[in-house]
Amino acid sequence: MRSIRRISLNNLINMTMCLYVLSLYLFAYREGLVTISNAIAFIIVLMIWTNFLLTKRKLIFNKFLFLYLLFVVVCIISVFFALDPSITITKIKVLIFIF
Repeated sequence: MRSIRRISLNNLINMTMCLYVLSLYLFAYREGLVTISNAIAFIIVLMIWTNFLLTKRKLIFNKFLFLYLLFVVVCIISVFFALDPSITITKIKVLIFIF
């Protein structure tokens, strides 16, 4: 008799995270394929938020997160003063993913 193994959301997040790291090495420096890595990162963010909402944990917002959020806001404002706004926008996307 085969036992059916249940995949929990945490295991699915871990597998997707490994897939994302692999996609960074494979697709990050090839033009047009970077969207695959960004899509996987977006899926990871959605799954983490879903897990967060399903487990009903409290959101801890400390000084570090507040200062980092202020830094991201300053970077977003800097788009208006940048020499090349398109590069600035791509760097801000990375900062938001890290946040």
